[in-house]
Amino acid sequence: MINIGLYFGTFSPVHIGHINIANYILNNTSLDKVWIVPSPKSPFKINDKIFDFSHRVKMLEIATSKMHNISICNIEKDLPKPNYTINTLNTLKKRYPDLNFNIVMGSDNIEMLSKWERAKDIIKNYTIYVYPRKKITKKIVNKNIIYLEAPIYTISSSKIRSNLNNKELIKKKLNPLVLDYLKNKIN
Repeated sequence: MINIGLYFGTFSPVHIGHINIANYILNNTSLDKVWIVPSPKSPFKINDKIFDFSHRVKMLEIATSKMHNISICNIEKDLPKPNYTINTLNTLKKRYPDLNFNIVMGSDNIEMLSKWERAKDIIKNYTIYVYPRKKITKKIVNKNIIYLEAPIYTISSSKIRSNLNNKELIKKKLNPLVLDYLKNKIN
């Protein structure tokens, strides 16, 4: 069975930290592929201003175009809003019954996992790979939760969005083709 890591996020915009994490996951876990799943709108980020979904998908396609075993899964675009991870997982399992789905999440999200819709079902039925975003203050101990010793990337999509006019600051954090897309299509 093929093991797929579902890497959820808004990716507004996708930056080099996101791509480095996806590569780290592929190279340091038993996952065969990583599917990046852009979320139209997180139920926890209702007031955040993010780029349009189609722009975020296009930037993800640009950033991953030469990557092996990393692809974009835009399934959440057509799911009812607000969408919950459990709904995405159930839809994917029905659509691809021969694949084994796992979750990739940052340590900031693991601390909020108990607030997720049907969190206990997620923890019980899916392996969760947690990469560090900050020091974890509340670890959930469970055989299905794997804490990775990955590098910490301090890059933030929200800081990139708020500094779009400072090209020197953001160019080190973005794939050059993603930066060009931002300059020509969005900004």
